[in-house]
Amino acid sequence: MSGALRRASASVLQRLGSSRAPATSLGNQTRSGHDTAVHNNKHIEQWLSRREDIEREFRWTSKTLRDVVVMALLIPIAMYNGITWSAHKDDEYAERPTRDFLWAHAQAGERSS
Repeated sequence: MSGALRRASASVLQRLGSSRAPATSLGNQTRSGHDTAVHNNKHIEQWLSRREDIEREFRWTSKTLRDVVVMALLIPIAMYNGITWSAHKDDEYAERPTRDFLWAHAQAGERSS
């Protein structure tokens, strides 16, 4: 069954390929009467190529480990602590009991404060 599908798709692709414009005409595009042929920037092309192959080039080093720890752990923890500190200050100003945000599954009688 898969062989028949493969042959059918190959024949369809072959028919579609014959009706397409040749690839050489794509480089000489004109828009709005201006000649805007595409000139590849070698630096951008190198960057795009490295971006496509990052899973093959990536290596764990002390620098990458430091970046992961900072971005994935330290920044979110610092943001959480800053937000909860601000909320506790607001509660204190409004003379409300402080709220537990993350692990608030304690019973009302078990809370200390």
